[in-house]
Amino acid sequence: MRRIIPLLLAVLTVMMASARPGWAAPDPCDDLASVDESQQTLLWNLASLLGNDEVPPERGGYGADDYYVTVRPGRFANVSCNANEYEFQEMYPIGVVVKPLYRIELDSYPQGRTPVMVLTEYGHRKIVAQEDIQKLVDNASYIFADSYAKAMICRAADACPGNAEDFCTDGRCRYDISAFWGYAIAPSGDPAVRAATAAYAGLRRDPLIRSRLEGEALAAAKDAVCQPFPVKAYLPGGTLTQPADSYLTLCGKRQSAGADADGLAPLKIVDLASAKRVFSFHLDGSFHRRFGESMSGLAATLSRLSDARLSVTKRCGVELKDVGILKYGGGFSAKANAGGLVEVRLGADVSIASEISETLGKDDFMLFSTYFIRPIPIGANGPPQGGEGELWLFKIVFKARCENGVPAKATSILVFYERLDAGYVEIAAKGQLFESYQKDWQNLSFVENSDPQSLQDGKFWKIVDHVGYFIWRDTLRTFFYEGVPGTYDLLLKYPEEQRPLVRDFFVYLMLTAAYHHRDPQG
Repeated sequence: MRRIIPLLLAVLTVMMASARPGWAAPDPCDDLASVDESQQTLLWNLASLLGNDEVPPERGGYGADDYYVTVRPGRFANVSCNANEYEFQEMYPIGVVVKPLYRIELDSYPQGRTPVMVLTEYGHRKIVAQEDIQKLVDNASYIFADSYAKAMICRAADACPGNAEDFCTDGRCRYDISAFWGYAIAPSGDPAVRAATAAYAGLRRDPLIRSRLEGEALAAAKDAVCQPFPVKAYLPGGTLTQPADSYLTLCGKRQSAGADADGLAPLKIVDLASAKRVFSFHLDGSFHRRFGESMSGLAATLSRLSDARLSVTKRCGVELKDVGILKYGGGFSAKANAGGLVEVRLGADVSIASEISETLGKDDFMLFSTYFIRPIPIGANGPPQGGEGELWLFKIVFKARCENGVPAKATSILVFYERLDAGYVEIAAKGQLFESYQKDWQNLSFVENSDPQSLQDGKFWKIVDHVGYFIWRDTLRTFFYEGVPGTYDLLLKYPEEQRPLVRDFFVYLMLTAAYHHRDPQG
């Protein structure tokens, strides 16, 4: 274990508001932290953010086993340390499974919308509008789009040829399943539903999980996945389109009897049991971008306790020599005490393998943002190592090159996590990630940010529609599995069934941190 006296503790005060959703004071950083100078200890009230999940009924009435799903597209938000109280973050399609934790109060939240703090299926705490989510019910299989493509819902079983769009030009198809325009619910107990969805689960596997079907079992699954089954079709928001059943097949195009399916429709099938399995794995993190310094005065107090040369940003025109990269990016260990406060000691032990020093020149721009995470557990369904109250505070560092005194060209992003072998990974803006995108998608929906304000906020790319959302998601999935040795090695430490969850934690961390998302309802 390396003992690191962080250079940036003063910077973290900018994040204090994230510890207390609903704080409505002009400066929501106030009263959220205090310093015991004699003990060199920071007391941080993080209980509301990553503390006790048992919330009284008046804060939302959500049960411990209640699981919801987004039924409208939108943008997640998270609390921030400025007068606006929150920042809109990444886009979400229909079909993201969430576990509501509690309602919060945000005076500036859009009128007619009720903000709810949720934990998403990929392990991030977010704010979502209550009007956009709906409770999962038992004995129901929910079918959502899992790409920007559409699946076709047919009027009758014998007119359900699959999901090729050219089959649906003569009125045989009634509704779409798509990320922004609709979804379907099937009765789980129906034998046809059970057979088709079980076959689909066997055939459509994540690249991190091997398919175990072969021979006759594989042939049977290919046949079963194309058989139509009854569904109810819904529009965004949960509006039932018609009382009578419609029908759906899960293959891309049903061929003549006995022939193989022409691919599989890219769908996501969710039920209550699958939601419980996902949330039994204790992923729990939260990303917070920082816009400016805290006005609370706490930063000045903490600055006296640490040798702080860097703050929220390393600005253009400033040179710093021999800066320890892991000191400005590394983590703090924190543990909750009995009073609901989280105690962070200066010089807390952190497990980071090495330290690299570099000189930051006048043409280097850097933005420091923070994410909080309970250590991702290793082992089947085990609690986070280090105890229930342990919390890690890490950095994401955005680096850009300056021209004429302003950020002009994105260079790289550093993501710190203590269980990575090197303690962090660095992702070049124009390196392998960019090449992976172009190899598969050329310039489809590719939009990079080049204006100084976007780069100063750490947003290197734009996602302007649902096409770009899914292309970037799938590119990042492949990248973190194939393109980054550090995350690949980390994934191999987990049981096979948990690897996609750990990978997607980092995928959505990147989608949140490095991208500007257009509001799909705007």
